[in-house]
Amino acid sequence: TTLSSVYSNFRKMINIIQNISCNFSDKIQTCIEAWWNYVYHIIMMVSYMLDLRFLEESRIYNIEAIGYNTFTTFTTQKFRQEKTVELFIEIVKFRNKSSPYDDDIIWEFAVKLNSALWWKSWPDSSFKQLAIKVLKILTLSATAEQNFSTFGFIHINNKTNIRINNKTSQEINQEIYNKDQEVEDIIYEEGFCESIEEIEQIYSSDIDNTSTMELELLNNY
Repeated sequence: TTLSSVYSNFRKMINIIQNISCNFSDKIQTCIEAWWNYVYHIIMMVSYMLDLRFLEESRIYNIEAIGYNTFTTFTTQKFRQEKTVELFIEIVKFRNKSSPYDDDIIWEFAVKLNSALWWKSWPDSSFKQLAIKVLKILTLSATAEQNFSTFGFIHINNKTNIRINNKTSQEINQEIYNKDQEVEDIIYEEGFCESIEEIEQIYSSDIDNTSTMELELLNNY
C-alpha cells in the first residue's frame, strides 16, 4: 500500500461518516481522526498530490488547495527557496497536464503501471526524481495490524476504546514531530537518500515503545 492510498482511504472514510445520519456518527469520526492524527505524516499528503490516480479525487473532495499548501510546506523544509519555487511550478504543471506533462500516450499508460514506474516515462528532472522516491515509500500490512492493535481494535477484550498506552494526544504529536525532524535524512538538497537502511534506521524503531507506521523504500527502480 502506498502512502497516497492511505491518505485517499482516510478521506473516503471521513466522507462516508459525514453522510451517515445517526446520533453517534460524530463519535465515529472522532475515533477515526484520533487514529489519523497518530499515524499521519506530511509525506502522505505529498504522495497523494504526486499520485496520478488521485488527480480527480482531490478535486472532488475539494482538497487540492490544501494539497498544494502541504506540498509547499514540505519542500520548504527540505530545499532552498529557489528549488521550492521550481518544484511548485512543476507540480502545478503536472496536475494540470501542462507541458512537459501533456503527452497523451504516457497518460494512457496510467492505468497499466504503478505510479512510481509511470513517472519514469517523463523527462528527467528533480521533480520527477522526487515523485519516484516519494511514491516508492510503502506501508506494510503487518504494521497496519500492529497499529490497530495499539488502538484497541483487535487483540484485546475491549475493542471499542482507543487507548494509546495511556498517552495524551499532545505527547504523541510531540513524538511524531520529533520523528519528523529525522525525515530530513530521507530527502535532501541534491537528491534523495539512496539506501534503504537510512529509512529503516528512522522508522523501524518504535516511538517511545509505541508502534508507529513503518516505511520501506525500494532501492532499485
